[in-house]
Amino acid sequence: MTSTMLFTMRSRCAVTLAVAASALTGLTVTGSAALGSPASAAPGSRPVHDLDGDRSDDVVVGAMGRLGLRLSTAGLVRLEATASSFSAESMAIGDFDGDGDDDLAGGDPWATVGGVSGAGEVWVLPGATGGPNTGAVTRIHQDVAGVPDDAERGDHFGAALAAADFDGDGFDDLAIGTPDEGIESRGVRAAGSVTVIPGSASGLVLDDGRLVVQVVTAAPELPEPEDRLGTALAAGDVTGDGVADLAVTAPGDRAEGARESRRGAVFLMPGATARGVTGTTASVVRADDLTRLLAAAGFDGGLAVADVTGDGHAEVVTGTWGRGCGGVFVLRGGGGGIRAASAQYLDQESPGVPGACEIGEFWGAVVAAGDLTGDGHAEVVVGNPSESVGDREAAGAYLVLRGSAAGVSTAGSVMVTQDSTHVSDRVESGDHFAAAVALHDLDGDRRADVVVGAPAERVDGELTGWVAGLLSGPDGRVSATAFTFTGRDLGTSGVPVWGVGKPIG
Repeated sequence: MTSTMLFTMRSRCAVTLAVAASALTGLTVTGSAALGSPASAAPGSRPVHDLDGDRSDDVVVGAMGRLGLRLSTAGLVRLEATASSFSAESMAIGDFDGDGDDDLAGGDPWATVGGVSGAGEVWVLPGATGGPNTGAVTRIHQDVAGVPDDAERGDHFGAALAAADFDGDGFDDLAIGTPDEGIESRGVRAAGSVTVIPGSASGLVLDDGRLVVQVVTAAPELPEPEDRLGTALAAGDVTGDGVADLAVTAPGDRAEGARESRRGAVFLMPGATARGVTGTTASVVRADDLTRLLAAAGFDGGLAVADVTGDGHAEVVTGTWGRGCGGVFVLRGGGGGIRAASAQYLDQESPGVPGACEIGEFWGAVVAAGDLTGDGHAEVVVGNPSESVGDREAAGAYLVLRGSAAGVSTAGSVMVTQDSTHVSDRVESGDHFAAAVALHDLDGDRRADVVVGAPAERVDGELTGWVAGLLSGPDGRVSATAFTFTGRDLGTSGVPVWGVGKPIG
């Protein structure tokens, strides 16, 4: 295991962002005929994504400044802001104020802030009975008093988000990636950073926001141009101490002495009771440490954290798609964090993995992890929106890799396309099925189900996009389609929203 030190800067302005729950406003129910009605979760359990307080999992899909919510109590709900946008390239759901209703955060890294283009912002909607309240939206950016650093052109604050309780106080905290943040004092462009804002009974507390950048005393660990720390974020208990940890990618990072190679790194920043994520000690695995598994390894794909082995330590799963035909690395979790020695690598050339390796495909660009089979081991779901199905190019597919005590197993792997049994659609060229994937318990059976997007799906020639909730059977295969909707369902006055299906929260 390699360790590094990360510099942490705390903001000094005392500002509290309140996200108290309030009555549902500004919502219109639309297009719910295709939606199923999931069973309620068992007593004593709490769904991971409960935005309306009914103890059932909810789904959020963003497109063109509008949000679609699949609430178990109300079907498909459209959210619109009358004076501002709900554009989002990233989403995170967490209970920041501890009221029992999850809150929704969306990142818009291309937002203009005070005339500064591409500075980026994050909006937060409080959860409430009946669903999130658009009238209580709060916008966070680096020019808000108390938020560390300043809004600067092209920083892309909010490009990645993760929500979890990093300090063990019972309130979820919000981690925000800013991959193109520069360090002016060192003249380093696009070094990247992560801002962590803790939750509290009154919501997200901005005066305790922390800016984490890759800075240490030893030269090999100094931030460099184009590191892009914070490109992807994911949270889970990797160290097994009962407190969530934060996984962060820096796809442009290069190893000591590597002048040309920018294969990237994954940092594991451990959470801790009272202290939270400070970045003072992080384990790190660089792609250059894994050339024994793949000569052209790189960390430029998706990121997920879940307990694949069932040992109480979550694994970090990251994709590589910009080199070769793409693949995924599984970094084993433990008390000391992550390490290269026990890493696994799989791609479509691995024995037992369906499909074929084709140069230029995006296998590994999208990853998710969760227990689809109910056996206590998380499965790894790998999206490949550019997968060709027969002669239909870029139709898209996702693959389910089974979890086991030994790690990810290819035995029983399942490939799912829009032609698969129980999927309510058909394969077409250019749909980009699986451009986004999220895992939710849609039917209350304590198994994760797959919510998948095809943002390039066309309906009667219109580029509307398509989203489906696919229920999982005990073998990880699709057992039924719980719901589908398209951009027509989120549109108004007969005008569809384009490109529904990415991102999904």
